[in-house]
Amino acid sequence: MTKRHRNPALMRSIHLSNPECQVTGGCRNITLDHLVPRARGEGADHPDNLMPIEGTLHTAKHGGVNNRRVRMMQRHVMTLRQLDYVIATKGEAWLDRSYPLPDVAALAELERLRREAP
Repeated sequence: MTKRHRNPALMRSIHLSNPECQVTGGCRNITLDHLVPRARGEGADHPDNLMPIEGTLHTAKHGGVNNRRVRMMQRHVMTLRQLDYVIATKGEAWLDRSYPLPDVAALAELERLRREAP
C-alpha cells in the first residue's frame, strides 16, 4: 500500500525547494518527515511541520535502533519556525519528550554524518 500525502502539490514543492537532508546536508533518498505526526490528526502537511531527511534517518527514527539519537539530531537542526510549529501544536513538554536536546554522542554522530554526506 502506498502512503498518500493529503497535499501532494505542497509536498512536491517543499521537496523541490529542499533537496538536501536538513540533518546531514546529504542528498541521498530524501524524504519529508512530519515533525508532529499526522496520526490521529495532530500534525499537518504544513511547511513548518516538515523536515527533509535522508531515508535511512527516517527509517531509523520510526523504530530503528538509534531512533532517540536521530530525534536528538533533528532537534539540534530545527529552525525557529519548526520549533514554533511543534510547540504551538503539541507544547514544550511534548517537544522535549519527542525530540530531546542532543547529548555529546548525538552531536558527534551528526558531525560524522555531515562529513560523509555526498
